[in-house]
Amino acid sequence: MRQKTTKRKIGSKGESAIIVLVFLAVIVAAAGLAIWGIARGNYRTIFPAGETGFARFSSEKEFSEKVSSQQYYEYGGVAVFSSAAMSASKMESASTAASMAPSPDSADVERYSETNVQVLGIDEPDIVKTDGNNIYYSPQNYYWGPVYREGRMMPPYYQQGRTLVVGAYPLSELSVKANISDSGQLLLSDNVLIVLASQKIIGYDTSDYRELWHFSLNDSSLLTARLYNGKLYLVLTKYVSQYTPCEIAPMDGVVVRCTDTYYPQGSMTLNTDYFIFEIDPKTGNLENKASVLAPSSQTTVYISEKNIFLAVSYTKSEYEIYSAFILENSDIFPAKIVDKVRALATYDISEYAKMTELQTVLQEYIPSLPKDEMLTMENRMNDFFVKHRKELQRTRIAKIELDSLEIKASGEIPGQLLNQFAMDEFEGNLRTAVTIGSWDSSENAVYVLNSDLKVIGETEKFGETERIYSVRFIGDKGYVVTFRQTDPFFIMDLSNPEKPEIKGELKIPGYSAYLHPIDDSTIIGIGKESSQVKVSLFDVSDVANPKELDKYVLSEYWSDILNTHHAFLIDKKHEVFFLPGSQGGYIFSYKNDKVELLKSISESSVRRALYINDYMYILTDSKIVVVNENSWERVKELELN
Repeated sequence: MRQKTTKRKIGSKGESAIIVLVFLAVIVAAAGLAIWGIARGNYRTIFPAGETGFARFSSEKEFSEKVSSQQYYEYGGVAVFSSAAMSASKMESASTAASMAPSPDSADVERYSETNVQVLGIDEPDIVKTDGNNIYYSPQNYYWGPVYREGRMMPPYYQQGRTLVVGAYPLSELSVKANISDSGQLLLSDNVLIVLASQKIIGYDTSDYRELWHFSLNDSSLLTARLYNGKLYLVLTKYVSQYTPCEIAPMDGVVVRCTDTYYPQGSMTLNTDYFIFEIDPKTGNLENKASVLAPSSQTTVYISEKNIFLAVSYTKSEYEIYSAFILENSDIFPAKIVDKVRALATYDISEYAKMTELQTVLQEYIPSLPKDEMLTMENRMNDFFVKHRKELQRTRIAKIELDSLEIKASGEIPGQLLNQFAMDEFEGNLRTAVTIGSWDSSENAVYVLNSDLKVIGETEKFGETERIYSVRFIGDKGYVVTFRQTDPFFIMDLSNPEKPEIKGELKIPGYSAYLHPIDDSTIIGIGKESSQVKVSLFDVSDVANPKELDKYVLSEYWSDILNTHHAFLIDKKHEVFFLPGSQGGYIFSYKNDKVELLKSISESSVRRALYINDYMYILTDSKIVVVNENSWERVKELELN
């Protein structure tokens, strides 16, 4: 304990408060540098293990008490309150799978592409769909000046909402057949076109384009959706506070009671409701529903053939972090402050109230510190976060059974998931890939969880000082790309889920943001090198010795594939793939282990491509260009007026 304090004169209470804010900002900054990563070691945790499960609210009173109305923002990976005082199972292909069944309307249609998805057979929303005869397309049209609409002048940059129905095959009849006023992400279920608009979800009959049903969203937002086994699954989010009534209506005609809502047990800021709805796409009838209250932080949804996995990242509260730091470093704090922290732990008050009291104590103490002791404290803070960062940021995962929409298991892992590809259910186990760390002190890990979501296997501390940029789990293998300056491409053997092992590593310039398997031994990587779009072809036949067979660096600075896997198209019949760029669209061959640019489509605002038989349709915001895949010549164009 510090025996003597050198006093410094403080001009005002306001100056004292500023110094305390600076002190707390230092703690937050230290957390931002260290909270993402941790060196695995045998240390004694000062954070209790806590609950990892979910429970249902027992009453409206409990719901109101547990909901936090305090806003927070993300600062370097730490959730900080902004109060005035505190500044495959069947995933091998993940392909644009070709439908080989002839269309009932035209025996000439032998194959057509589908949306590139994570799990084969589970459709995902995108701006374009096709049934082999028609293309359903919701272009992203913008007007760069005032527009007169519905009797009033709209401001510049107004986005026109529409979904086009284009007669695509036979090619001689290429034309716009219908113009639907709603726009958004699309799903196609037999004869029903589902438009996921910003504040409405609508089902249209594809025979006459009349509306069959719709749901209006009530201040809720669509997080994601899936179409599987003839069922539409929606995941919506809605902000809630302690003043939100127990009966919540995220969509018109749909009411969810708080007593039917799950919440994560333990200390966590709860301010966002996640709603899961199962809907019959033919009738629009709601068949089942579920609700989970969680933090409004990064949320990742992965849907397999049997379960929905809802993963929510969260951090320890400010009070938990600050009080733990003081207790672990009691030798540099006066006994009065240490005793106060221990006493606060016994108070039956909220953590926000405890933090307010702790801040009051620190506001009296921090201004008295000389510079030497402040420097010591800053270094202790850094050490504290390096030691405990694996405990500070966590990801809570709920396993929700598709058939019942009930939570069947829950668990936690350290760190944060990149996206939906960082989770994969295989033979009853869930494989996950996380980053724990900032650029200066990060590491990455793969955790295997059993059917009860208990960790049964792990491989940690790879790609240190780097972050995960792409993940792909394929059968009993895992492929992970991390990046900072080079692109380490890791191959993992997951055949023994209790002992996942890194078998091979390849370091090359740049990074891959999306990985797509061609076959068991070849993977395409789409990413960037020296700020330009890069295509890599990886040989993974020897897991201990992966190779980059070939690469192509485009004179492009962006591709929508870096943002969404839906923009990627592969046609295995012709051994080609397509990617959109900012200047046009590009068709590449991957024959003979070479990446060769076959055709460039010089058009602005290229969004997607699809194929019907041996014709590739390239879609821009204002035009469809058709290319013959046997000659790679343009054969038809259609203006989308």
